[in-house]
Amino acid sequence: MSRTADKIFSPRFWLPAFAGAAAALLFASPTARDVVVESLKALIIIVTMPFILEATCALLFICGVLAYNHWRLKKEGDGWVYLVHQESVDETLPHALTERLSNLLLDEKPALVNDADARRSIIEGYLELGMGAQALADFESDATWPDDVATARLRVRVLAANMDTERALSLIKESAARFPDEQKSFVETAVEIARWTRLHTHDPALVERWMREARTLAK
Repeated sequence: MSRTADKIFSPRFWLPAFAGAAAALLFASPTARDVVVESLKALIIIVTMPFILEATCALLFICGVLAYNHWRLKKEGDGWVYLVHQESVDETLPHALTERLSNLLLDEKPALVNDADARRSIIEGYLELGMGAQALADFESDATWPDDVATARLRVRVLAANMDTERALSLIKESAARFPDEQKSFVETAVEIARWTRLHTHDPALVERWMREARTLAK
């Protein structure tokens, strides 16, 4: 259906057109005016009859309430909220975090939270703060990590943060070979470790070693 046809069949078009045509007819025809007046009188007599008047008032009141509620819902929303609920509590997540999430109210439907992503975020937070030992403890406390690129990158960073450089270098090479399509991400991991090392250990030789590894992986 074309846009012109949509406009013609739209209530915004035909209601004003109908009202205009009716007004022109009433203005031009005395007979039409008489018919309308007599019809209104008969309708008023019927509506004001006992029992019908009460039913009419009740119906008008109900329609008014429904119209007001519709207007309020469009303006303020339906008032429904979403209560975040943890289906299976993960023992590796801090109790304060799971308790805070379980009692959280949201106006909009939240996106599904991946437990592995949440755990990774916590460990990455420890790494950013220079808390390598805590990051390692949290990482090793969970034996159900998914076998994916994100977990491999995080494991390398955790090992490097705990000065287990040889294992970290061996793992990043092995992971880059296992995930050849993600070579760039492992280069970024080596650069991230070099930055972390420069910031938290102040060991220029180690920083250069990780930068050299990044250049090697980038080839």
